[in-house]
Amino acid sequence: MEFRTKYLAAYIIILLISGTAFIAGLLQENLTSKANSTKQEVADLQDTLGRMESKSLFLTNRDIANTYKSIEIRFEAMLVDNEFDLLNTTLNPNERNVYIKKIVELLIYAQGIQNSLLIIHLFRHFNISNDDFVLATQESDGYDYRITYEMWQTYNSLYGSPVYIWTAYVYYGLYFSYPAIQLLAPEFRPNDPDTGIELFIFEGGEIESILDYFLYTQIRGIQDQRNEKTENANILEAKASYISLGVSLTTISMVLASAMITRINYKKIEYEFMVLKEIEGRKEDIKPDLISIPILVIATILSILGMIFALI
Repeated sequence: MEFRTKYLAAYIIILLISGTAFIAGLLQENLTSKANSTKQEVADLQDTLGRMESKSLFLTNRDIANTYKSIEIRFEAMLVDNEFDLLNTTLNPNERNVYIKKIVELLIYAQGIQNSLLIIHLFRHFNISNDDFVLATQESDGYDYRITYEMWQTYNSLYGSPVYIWTAYVYYGLYFSYPAIQLLAPEFRPNDPDTGIELFIFEGGEIESILDYFLYTQIRGIQDQRNEKTENANILEAKASYISLGVSLTTISMVLASAMITRINYKKIEYEFMVLKEIEGRKEDIKPDLISIPILVIATILSILGMIFALI
């Protein structure tokens, strides 16, 4: 009866060790899985960031170049106007018309270049719609990049309008040629080449600052998400690594428990064999098992320590 009690106690201990090993392994697997999933999210965000940064860099370089190009064209128009002013008294009507036509073409060309700027597109879009201004979509580009109406409103609230809308007088009213140009038929005067109207739209501040707000605010938000998820992944990996110590302890416990259960099974067979001999009248003493239970106790302690490491 004493042996059977020890045998039962040994199996209870082994079940306890098996349970702790399973729980510790499950916790480690769960944390490792979460860490890997978070790392994949980081990789996806990094891929999106790379695409968005490439797009924003292209738009920024293009708009800065076009802004300076527009300024150069307007400066050229001013030089032609100054030349026209100096030579006016010596020019015949045809020559005057050549100057006026050249100035008109330059002013229209400058506005045409301005019309390619992102901020001009945003102004025209949000004047007629509250929908997002789409720069890229998941379907066609592999990522989403949008400027929302809320962003547009926020910019206007914080910094004022990001564009200037000039009348003909504000645009070139100080030119010597202004009165002569205004005598032309409306279709021959400077106008916005996209609308045909004598209103001219220009960026209302530093183009770099405007683009930084509309293009890079979102990028910085995703960078923050990436950094947060990277930190979370590192924390999860650190926890999984810490739990691995507990798993190692429970693994050692399982090895010890397996060895002892083999020993106990052998002793059980030996015990049953001795019982048969005793029935037959050949009683023999069974050598006591002084090793299995103490080692199982040690294995139990190790498995409990492993659980503590896993749960802390």
